[in-house]
Amino acid sequence: MAPEYAVLGHLSVKLDVYSFGVLVLEIVSGRRSTDLLESMEHEEESNTLLSYVWSNWSRGTLLEVMDPTLDGEAPESETLRCIHIALLCVQANPANRPTMLDVLVMLHGEVSDFPAPTKPAFTFSQSEMMMSSGGLDSHGELVISVNEMSRSEFQPTK
Repeated sequence: MAPEYAVLGHLSVKLDVYSFGVLVLEIVSGRRSTDLLESMEHEEESNTLLSYVWSNWSRGTLLEVMDPTLDGEAPESETLRCIHIALLCVQANPANRPTMLDVLVMLHGEVSDFPAPTKPAFTFSQSEMMMSSGGLDSHGELVISVNEMSRSEFQPTK
């Protein structure tokens, strides 16, 4: 969900662009945006998909994001192009996101000199989430509470 809608309830013409970017990242990585991911090299960090992709972008290791089942099936240059375009689509400020027409031109055009994306919204590492939340519960699960007043523990029924 685009940050301007999730936080403020504002609709914008760039909502679909944000959703498209998330969808592309899900396809390329083979993971859902809601999954918490553990980076292989940085095991202390657990991230959302956007955080994971952004940290790989920052480190220059974007190919680590690619779903292993795509290896050999998708050219690396095309995969990198798709990830770059997707990161442009999920920027926090809607004004910084391309239009869908721009995305179409970037996908089909020969030019690969795109602007650098800015940090996407909703990118948090596990340590950042723990600092703003209650930490871990008795089962070692991450507890997220905005005001630390309410917490829910879910127990499966038998």
